[in-house]
Amino acid sequence: FLDLGPPEAALRRSLGYIARDGATQLAVRGIRKLRKLGRRIDATAKPEELHNFRIRCKRLRYQLESFEPVCGNGLHSAIKAVKRLQDTLGRYQDATVAIERLRHFHDATDATEKLAPYRRALTELIRSQTDQANEANKRFQREDNTRFAVNIVVYAMTG
Repeated sequence: FLDLGPPEAALRRSLGYIARDGATQLAVRGIRKLRKLGRRIDATAKPEELHNFRIRCKRLRYQLESFEPVCGNGLHSAIKAVKRLQDTLGRYQDATVAIERLRHFHDATDATEKLAPYRRALTELIRSQTDQANEANKRFQREDNTRFAVNIVVYAMTG
């Protein structure tokens, strides 16, 4: 099998193939999929949806970074946009995990009177983390998601 090599038809097709074109096509396809998924996420999205979207952003970012040597600096603004989006979603995820853990500790203070004084501090921490989560979600909805889409459209048109 290996001694025979690729079929002649496959060789003819690959002669006109340029790695940059293939990488660009894959990048644009990944970007479009992520944009489509991002449009479905609104202010009522569950933390799991935003976390899954963040994971998809991370995968796309790694994909785009792997194409950078072939595509050059054309992907730089798209990579920056995905990183910014990831950072915002990361702040949201960190805050929601903190809220969950703080609520667990808060509920545990009900078990004994000795821990009652800590309830107020835990309540304040929960409130602070909730504010951070809400702010990150708002930023995602109004700014990062829009900026991301604009950068990606620019790349798709020029890439």
